Amino acid sequence: MSEEMSHTADVAGAAAPEPVWPLWEVFVRVPRSLSHVHAGSVHAPDDATALRHARALYAPRQDGVSVWVVPSAAITTAADVAAQATHLPDAAAATWTREVPPCR
Repeated sequence: MSEEMSHTADVAGAAAPEPVWPLWEVFVRVPRSLSHVHAGSVHAPDDATALRHARALYAPRQDGVSVWVVPSAAITTAADVAAQATHLPDAAAATWTREVPPCR
């Protein structure tokens, strides 16, 4: 092997850093269902591409009546809301209990 080929291989072998695409959550509604169900996640640069990827992965035979994609960063969970509550101590935000009176 010549020095020139070795140099070419080094240049070709160096990979450029991959762009990090945002994560999108996928929700699908199937026939005879009234609600969307979380099907999974996809990485995509924008909403149109995310929807295309979601349909290809989670509704390939058009079995999904409706497909939604939502940026993962836009989703707030109940745990997030409970942790932000200022009027409850941390332990109370994590578990909710109710006193039940004894049966007579």
